[in-house]
Amino acid sequence: MDDSLEKNMFSPIDNLSNAVFDGLLSDNARLDDNDIGELAGFLAFMATRVPRNIQVVQEGGSALASFMALELAKKPDEIGKALEHYKNREN
Repeated sequence: MDDSLEKNMFSPIDNLSNAVFDGLLSDNARLDDNDIGELAGFLAFMATRVPRNIQVVQEGGSALASFMALELAKKPDEIGKALEHYKNREN
């Protein structure tokens, strides 16, 4: 399983939000604008981690791939160009 998203994206957001949460534990704690943004990012990414949202993204990707394939099938002269384009992107 590829954990690059967890390492490169989610963990840094978790670390930033941990500092905000720790600050809220002190007496008379208040959030500043930066804290609010960091918490909003944390909550947004928390929502993406639940199985249903992961499934929705996978379903959307599948639907998009099908749509693109059907559109490309309408233009047979473009198929070779598209295949070459994606082949070169993988290298």
